[in-house]
Parts: sequence; C-alpha cells; structure tokens
Amino acid sequence: MTNKTRYVVDVSDLMNWHSHLSGIQRVVAEMAYRYEKEGAIFCYYEEATQQFYPLDSFTGHMERREAAMAPQGVAAIAESNTNKAKHFIKRAGSALAPPIAVKVARRIKHEIASSRQEGQPVVIRETFTFEKGDTILVFGGHWDKPHYTSVLAGIKKQYGTTVATVVYDLIPVYDRAHVAEEEHTRFPRYIKAISEFTDVVYVISESTKRDYLRFLKENDIKNKPKVQVVILGEDFSHKTPVKPDGFTAKDYVLAVSTIEVRKNYGLLYATYKRAKELGVTLPKLVIVGRQGWLAGDLYYQMVHDSDVSDSIQFIHNANDEALCWLYEHCLFTVYPSFYEGWGLPVAEAASYGKASAASSASSIPEVVGDAAVYFSPFSADECLAAFKRLMDDKERAKLEAKLKKRTPNNWDMAYEQTKKVL
Repeated sequence: MTNKTRYVVDVSDLMNWHSHLSGIQRVVAEMAYRYEKEGAIFCYYEEATQQFYPLDSFTGHMERREAAMAPQGVAAIAESNTNKAKHFIKRAGSALAPPIAVKVARRIKHEIASSRQEGQPVVIRETFTFEKGDTILVFGGHWDKPHYTSVLAGIKKQYGTTVATVVYDLIPVYDRAHVAEEEHTRFPRYIKAISEFTDVVYVISESTKRDYLRFLKENDIKNKPKVQVVILGEDFSHKTPVKPDGFTAKDYVLAVSTIEVRKNYGLLYATYKRAKELGVTLPKLVIVGRQGWLAGDLYYQMVHDSDVSDSIQFIHNANDEALCWLYEHCLFTVYPSFYEGWGLPVAEAASYGKASAASSASSIPEVVGDAAVYFSPFSADECLAAFKRLMDDKERAKLEAKLKKRTPNNWDMAYEQTKKVL
C-alpha cells in the first residue's frame, strides 16, 4: 500500500452475520484480515439510512462477534438454524406468491416497523468520510439493498474514487430455473448498475469471466471495467476428526452441499435407481447438508423409495469435526451441481486427498482439472459410469496421486491477485 492510496474495505456482509463463515461472508473476512495488515480502513452500509458508517477495527469486530457467539452454545446454533429456515420460507414465499400478495405483505411489514419506531429517540451516528482518491473494495454481494449502487455511484462521482467489486457467478441470469423468482430481476439489476461505474471486477473462475463478459455485451454496458480472475483460497481448517454418532457405513461416497434444486441431487437419485435397474451395487451415498430451496419432494422420494432408501443416508447437522472424519474415510466424493461460480466442495475434497466424480458444468472442471472424473449433470448413465470408474481401486489411486502433486490455492495468493490488479 502506498501513501497515495487509501484502501477502504466494505464489510457490510459481516455486520449482522451471526453464523459460521462460509461463502461470500468467508471471502469478505479473509480479504479484510489481509487488507487490515496493509493499513486498510473499513466501512459498512445500511439500507435503512442509505449511508456508510465507519468500523474502527475489523479484527476487533470479529473478536467481539466470536465472544458474543461463544457463550450461547447450543442455543445460538438452534437460533441460527431457525433463522435459516425462516429465510428459505421467505424466499419460497416471494417466489411463489402472487405479486399483489407480496406487495401487501411488504406494506404491512413497513407499517408495523413504522409504528414501533414512533416515540423512539433518533440516534445520530457519524457517517463514514470518504476522501479523494480512495479505493473502495466491495467483496460482498448487495443485490438485496435497492439503493446501494446509486449511493456508491454518487460517492465515486463526488470523490473520484476507484471501485473494485466481485462477481461470484451469474446464476440468476443464466440459470434462472434454479433460483427464486425475485432474483430474476433484482440480481441482474444490481450487476448492471454496478458495472456501469466500477473500475475493477474480480471474478472467481474463467467460466464466470465468460458469463460476465457476455452479460456486459448483452446489456450494452458502456463502461469497460478491468475483469480479473481471482481464485478463492482453499485454506481449510482441518479439525480433529470425530466419527458421527451412530454412523456405521464403511465404504461410502460423500456428497457435501445444501440439498437444494441447483445442487442436482435428483441426478444422484436417478443414478441409484438406474444402478438398481441394471443390477449394479453402488457404495452407500452419504449426503451432508441441510435442506434448502425446492428440495422437499425430492428429499421425500429419496427417504421413502425402498429401491434406494437403504443406500442413501442424510446427515443434516454435521459439525466440522464430523465432516473432517467423513472426508477422511470416504472412498470418493460426488458433486452433481448444474451451475457454480467455482465449485468449492471439489477443492475441499482434494484438500483431503479425495478424488471426485463431478459435474462437467460451468466452472467445476477448473477446480482440479484432470484429477477428477466428470459427467453431464443431465445423464444418470454418465454419472453411473463415473461411479464405477472411481470404485476401481487402481483408477482411484491414479487420481489421488495427481491430487498430491497439485498446489492448492490459498487466501494469501487470492489477496495478492486482488492487490496486483489495483
């Protein structure tokens, strides 16, 4: 960092996040820690006031966050799971309810909030002061904040700042069948708006880069930001492995991700049905993940179909220690997703030296290259063939040997990539 450049990191995604860091929240945290060592300062945005506010110390905030979470123990986890359940119910409701019902519900919510605020003292907080020449780093995703882009654009115009942001994927644009309907409009609106003035766009794979450049062309974006691929870190925290209570499977295939429609667990269901039809015996499939969006009917089928129910086991609340044990003892992993910005579960499996049978869609083949066996996410026969290949000890050993030679990406490397572009 030079004296001429002041780096301002937006950490809005972490201000009200009270759960385990994953996905975007983890990226924001990992980058913020590293920029803080370089002398960066921090701010966060609130949609209610349409203002940015200062954060004195990022590390201090995270320490306070951990301290607040620790004493709550099981109660905090239960509350977090309840909040997540409410979140998915809300998303489903927004996607399926008639537009007029959604508008009425929002109006009622606004009136309730307004009535609660009557008579309450107004707390005036000091807003963040931007300076001429600042570089603003936006590692989060803010398509749920309607005024965020206009506020940031105004700051850029007033202070002549440089703005760098991240595009993780364009799923709501190019894979609309697998996201809530509300995302069909607000997500591309956000990407279009921020693309009109941002200077640098970080993307997390070559696949996402292709999709983003396609988006710029299709939406006739006049601004031409610098687009740079930044590979996310794989610095996984390997806990002391602990076998899950009551777990008895010996030879098993592991699948790790939320059980939602985009993750394509329907293909695994079809693969096990196809194996049953052909008389092929497959290892037990252990699926680790909570139930997510639009997966209820499929989950019911997999649990109650006598053809496959004994061959599939679900674990919904595995902690890090249990997940570590499951990775270490599985034969291989499977990841059938329709569309990803990167494909972190494949990288995570590789960090344990485990080969993957993986979807050939979007960015997933970029993660470990030829050290995995790929299949079409639409073909149960191809998926079955991938299973059969990895069930062969010699074939599996060849891929595991390749993984040992692979240099994993880490967060320091990702940080250096972001800084080099600036």
